[in-house]
Amino acid sequence: MSSSAYYRPSLRFPVTGVRTVAVAALLALPLAWCYALATAAFPAPVNPLVTAIVSFCLAMLARRAAAKGKVRHPAAMGSAAAAVGLLAWYAQWVAWIVLDEHFPAGVSTGASSLGAAIQLFFRPDLVVSAALDILEQSATVFGKLATIVLWTAELLAFVLFPKSSAAERAGLPFCEDTQEWATLVRVPSRFAFIDDPDAVKRRLEADPAALPEILGPTIDPDSPRFVELTFYRCAGSASFVTLDNLAEMAPDKVPLPRQARPANAEYFAQVDGPVVELLRFPVSDPGRVLARWAEQERAREVRKALARQAAAESADKWTRE
Repeated sequence: MSSSAYYRPSLRFPVTGVRTVAVAALLALPLAWCYALATAAFPAPVNPLVTAIVSFCLAMLARRAAAKGKVRHPAAMGSAAAAVGLLAWYAQWVAWIVLDEHFPAGVSTGASSLGAAIQLFFRPDLVVSAALDILEQSATVFGKLATIVLWTAELLAFVLFPKSSAAERAGLPFCEDTQEWATLVRVPSRFAFIDDPDAVKRRLEADPAALPEILGPTIDPDSPRFVELTFYRCAGSASFVTLDNLAEMAPDKVPLPRQARPANAEYFAQVDGPVVELLRFPVSDPGRVLARWAEQERAREVRKALARQAAAESADKWTRE
């Protein structure tokens, strides 16, 4: 809302969003069939990887539906994505039963695979009956419990990841004035580390337009402590900014095996969460502010190049002498 110092989704779920969610649900059906084929063909140890891949694909479908449908209601979009994931999970059960020919009583065994799948799809009671038959094949209670745990984990993967991913996408800044998503701009410039984030946060909430003054000039990109600025640019009356304090990580704190780290790579960690997150920046022409920071960076690079050239010339002169 415009009265808030921070971006707040408008909680709108337009008709275009309903259409894109419906398309995502339709696309989830062949994805579920492919998943059933894969889990039937691959050895059991590979199935968790297949589940993760399909869960990721469902999350991308849901995110795309939110973006193309211009959905700005995170909770509703999350629920819609969860429903798509649940549909995919149910559809893969139907597909698996048909592929494995594990038909419960009540399904016409003479029907084609498509016909049997359609019969099962609209008879969840028969799908449950087939699942119970599979459970009965486990000779021990432990086997039954293990099977139920695996099915539950699969269900959660199909539902929770798409739900959280779609809700996060629907919560990204949207420019209500122009009816377009804000453009993400990762500002390459670095700014001085903020030692008192609470004070800066209060000042920015009172006067967001003072952001350039508070940040000050850009600093050397080799600094081990700095502020990273993420800019969501709108063509309307306001854009949104996030400020993060970052500090270089000690080598023993990097969450990667030593052999997997590129040589001489630097790693940075966020310090105590964002200073401000999606703060409304009421500047009519944010491009001018971004251009000013870019000009400061270019000037810094020129000064560094001149300094390197002067040092090289001095060393060459000393060598000749």
